[in-house]
Parts: sequence; structure tokens; C-alpha cells
Amino acid sequence: MKLNVAQPDPQLGRTIETLPIYRGGFDCAGEIAICENGLSIRHMDDRIKSPFGFVKSMDRMESLPLGRVKANLHVFDQLGGNFDLVFEISDMNYEKLKKACGK
Repeated sequence: MKLNVAQPDPQLGRTIETLPIYRGGFDCAGEIAICENGLSIRHMDDRIKSPFGFVKSMDRMESLPLGRVKANLHVFDQLGGNFDLVFEISDMNYEKLKKACGK
């Protein structure tokens, strides 16, 4: 399911860019939408809305073949839920996400 880029989120604002995330090679695990005021994340069965101030850390765990990295994103959602997400993302998109989060 693609996030609707044209429809702004009431809390996070307009979607700037949507980045696909993977697990185990080319199996799509979801996507991360970079919005004006935070991240809207769909990872496996989780749907998380996290303002940028609620992003605790973003770390590169290891480099993978084909220009990908394994990353760990630790975020809190708007209800105080604690999420520690591990996923694969292209190296270029990792840098975009890290810059957007300010980490």
C-alpha cells in the first residue's frame, strides 16, 4: 500500500518523499514517508507516526551488497510507543533519511 503523497497528514504535514525499505534482499518490508514535521512509517505490520523530535537514534548496522545498508531506527510514536526497527535500505536513501531526522 502506497502512502498518499497528495493528502497531507494532519500531524506530520505534507509528504516530501517516500522511501522503500526491505528485508532479506529484495523483499519489500514497507516504506518510510518523510513528511514536513516527522516520519510516517509502515514496517511489516506496524504503522508508526513519529515527529522528528521523537526519533531517538538512527544507526548503520552493516553495509550490504548492491549499495544497501542494514539500519536500525529507534523511534517513539505519538502515543509513547517505543519501536526499534531493523531494516535494509539503499545507501542513498539512508543518507536522505538520516539528514531528514537530523541524526
